[in-house]
This record gives sequence, structure tokens and C-alpha cells, in this order.
Amino acid sequence: MAFQARLPILWQEISRCKRVSFSGNCGLPIEMQRVEANMVKEAVLLLPASVPVITIHDSIVTTLEHVPLVTQAIKQAFPESKTGITPALSEKKKRLTVA
Repeated sequence: MAFQARLPILWQEISRCKRVSFSGNCGLPIEMQRVEANMVKEAVLLLPASVPVITIHDSIVTTLEHVPLVTQAIKQAFPESKTGITPALSEKKKRLTVA
């Protein structure tokens, strides 16, 4: 219910997909992954070439000293005005995860 309340348009599209396709796969999951991957790529491209990063699914791995730069790049690549949400970021040891 929280998802539906927070992102009603996306909820409607997911519900429509499930009605259209018995498997629930009308291409939306792949499209959502593509959009997220492009936004992560955009965040990485905003970083100076000297910042070491590795992307793993929805995570960007970097050194502790570069976490602030990566955080800033993610916020620029995932603006609330474009996505409708503010990215939830968390640090795990030396990993900053986009959630």
C-alpha cells in the first residue's frame, strides 16, 4: 500500500501490465532496469576520471574518500524532478547503494 500511495502512476502501469499479461511481464521490468542502468551510468559519467568506481546492479562501489563525490553524482543523476522520488542511499562498509 505504501508503494501505491507513493508512486500511484507507476502502480497503475504495473497493475495494467499484470492484467495484460498472465506472467505479469509486459516489458515493464526490463524497461525499468534499463532506465535505472542509464541513470547509474549518468552518475558515473559525472565523476572525475580519477574516482575509482565499480557498478554492481544498483550499487556503485568506491573508496571511502570518494563516497561524498559519488553521493553527489547519484543525487544529480536521480533528481526528484525527473524520478518523482529522492534516492535512498546507504553506505555499507565501502559501498554506497542506490535503493
